[in-house]
Amino acid sequence: MSTFRAQQGKASLTAILAIVALISAVGFWMAWKVVRDKMETVQTHGLPPAAATSDAAFLEAWSTDMFPPAIYEMALAPGQPGEFFALDNDRIYRFDSSGAQRDKFAAPSKSSRLATDPSGQVPYLLVVSRKTKWTGAIDYVLTTDEFLHALDTRGREVWTKRFDPKDVSALEAVPANLGRTAVILLSTGKRILCFDLEGKELWVNPLWHHPGTLAVADLDGDGVDDILAAQAPLLQIVQIDSRGRTVGPWAKGDGPSRLRAARIQRTGEVAVASLRQVFGRQTGGVQHRLAFFDSRGSELGEAGLAPGASPLSYSPLAAMDVDGTGRKSWVIALGDGSIHVYSPSGQHRAQLYTGKRLLTFLVVPQQTGTDLLVTATSRGLTGWRPVPSRMTPPN
Repeated sequence: MSTFRAQQGKASLTAILAIVALISAVGFWMAWKVVRDKMETVQTHGLPPAAATSDAAFLEAWSTDMFPPAIYEMALAPGQPGEFFALDNDRIYRFDSSGAQRDKFAAPSKSSRLATDPSGQVPYLLVVSRKTKWTGAIDYVLTTDEFLHALDTRGREVWTKRFDPKDVSALEAVPANLGRTAVILLSTGKRILCFDLEGKELWVNPLWHHPGTLAVADLDGDGVDDILAAQAPLLQIVQIDSRGRTVGPWAKGDGPSRLRAARIQRTGEVAVASLRQVFGRQTGGVQHRLAFFDSRGSELGEAGLAPGASPLSYSPLAAMDVDGTGRKSWVIALGDGSIHVYSPSGQHRAQLYTGKRLLTFLVVPQQTGTDLLVTATSRGLTGWRPVPSRMTPPN
């Protein structure tokens, strides 16, 4: 009898401890949520979020909470208008323009970059990942391998390329149409590599260039993409032909950290934008500046960001139809949660204060009307629709 009572007492004690642990866990989660929300709410120069005001240039269309929320890269679905993929470290999600999740599958371990070809000519998800090992130090790991993976749209591996970390830096894949077939360009910092759709290396250009400045677009309207890259350490943007040969200088670049080219008109008109840092007393230390070019490399204008502004790391620049005219403007996203709209010549047209720190963003073209803007924060994804009547008319 005493043994039975002892066992019963132990069971009661275990149950009580389990309840206490559960209550503690719930309390900790609620406290963490409050702290997280306070940390992520951004007060931008004392202004309220523009999306909550009557004169907002963008209005929230939908919101999707995610846990854990760590979306740092998004890309359009190949050949599927209105759909996009989001990379969450070791997972890839597929969404449509309404924010509905269509699919989810595993990504290669320690994935960091995601690129696609919206036209579908390159039918893959191009994912950059790495392999690391612990060195014995408390908080230091060493990268032992860098990878470029070609996955199909269900996450199945088609092929993988391995690179030695000592030979490459800041890998970035860029799909391109160089004539008879689509190819995959790979920026490695010290070289530009070109692969066919089967992963066979076609050519190598030993151009030392700034990471994040490899861009492609059909600059002359001949149906073949032209390649641009910001040469390092020289302060110029150079053009590369379809065979991987450097043609020569295209424009003065002043050492940009990001370079993007995009078709901004249905007729084929192309525009180019760059982002660079400016140092000096007149700028109050470090300032970021945007430069805007036409397809011939002529500079159309410049715009300076506010002192202390911090553009997103990977993809801060994109082209977007914000007024439904079919002519795109440039949008740049900052870490403080603000998004700014510029005309192709550099005129500031509008801004959006989301109220949350941004991890990344994506422009999702729509078949009619304005494009959709999708932002990723610590809460998940939010879709925004521009209000054409509240955009400053372009020059």
